[in-house]
Amino acid sequence: MRTAGMVLGIIGGSIALIIAVVVFVVALLSFATSDFIESEVMSDMDGVYEACDAYGVEYDSDIIEESLSYGAKTGGYIAIGTGIALFISGILGIVGGAMTKKKHVLAGVFMLISAVLSFITIWGILAGLLLLLGGIFALVKVKPKQEIAAA
Repeated sequence: MRTAGMVLGIIGGSIALIIAVVVFVVALLSFATSDFIESEVMSDMDGVYEACDAYGVEYDSDIIEESLSYGAKTGGYIAIGTGIALFISGILGIVGGAMTKKKHVLAGVFMLISAVLSFITIWGILAGLLLLLGGIFALVKVKPKQEIAAA
C-alpha cells in the first residue's frame, strides 16, 4: 500500500504542477486580453454607442470600458491565485510521495493537505483525487504477512 501511495502522490503532484503552469498561462493571456480590450475593442464600440443613442438608451461609456477591462484583470488575478495554490499542492504532493517509505504519517498528511488545495481550485480535481488516494494509502497500516504453517 505504501508503494501505491508513493506513486499516486508523485503522479498527482506532477499533474498539479502541470496544471499550475497552464493556469499561469491563462492568467497571462487574461492580462494581455485586458490590454487588448482597452486598446482595440473600445475603438469598435462607436457602433454600439450610436445604436444606444438611436433607441434612447442611456449609458456611460467610461463605465462600460472600465467594466470590460476590470473583468479581464480580475480573471487574471483569480488565475494567479489558483496557480499558486496548485503549485504549492504539486510540491507538497511530490514531497509527500517521495517520503512515503520513511515517514509515512507525515507523507500522508502532506498528500491530504495537497489534495484539499487541489480540490479547492477546481482545476486540480484529477490531481486531488490521486493525492487523496495516495494520502490514504500512506496512512493505512500495513498488515504483516502471515506464514501458513505446513501441517
